[in-house]
Amino acid sequence: MTLNNNNRALIKKQIKDILTSDQCESRLSEITGDPQMSTINALMTFLISPDPAIKNRTIQALALVVSKIAGQDIEQARTIMRRLFWSLNEESGAVGWGAAEAIGEILATNDQLAAEYHGILPTFINPEISYLEHDPLLKEVLLGIERLGHKRPDLIKDVKPLLEHFLTKEDAEFKKIVLRILSLIK
Repeated sequence: MTLNNNNRALIKKQIKDILTSDQCESRLSEITGDPQMSTINALMTFLISPDPAIKNRTIQALALVVSKIAGQDIEQARTIMRRLFWSLNEESGAVGWGAAEAIGEILATNDQLAAEYHGILPTFINPEISYLEHDPLLKEVLLGIERLGHKRPDLIKDVKPLLEHFLTKEDAEFKKIVLRILSLIK
């Protein structure tokens, strides 16, 4: 099946069918086959899914699509990256749910984008630069860093000093995520 990139509602339905399918892994090629901005736009709507499985599948699909786009048109891929980073900015008017994790997965998937953008994600946990004040978004940034670290631990080694204050937070989830990240940094 090929996605119908001419009908916004139809492409969103087709992507939802794939993301909720038991055969999602084997059907991802339907999403990544001919990636266009309509595919990206539809995928981004599922980043806010309350279902962790759908959110995770969306993040994986988005990373594959953006990586493929980067191979065809790096400027378009850069525009997508800027859009994701912008959604984390308070001035954007958006909340940016799922964006940090998607960024981490995209950077883990694509060499060129990783080389260009890996230093930006940690700025959102740096109190001296672009620190996010909202704990749920901070957790997502940490999860994005963790995603990047699983495939490219060398690119997250400089975040170690930024992680220590999260170990003093009362929220145990912060500690768990930070300890997983620290285990990736050799």
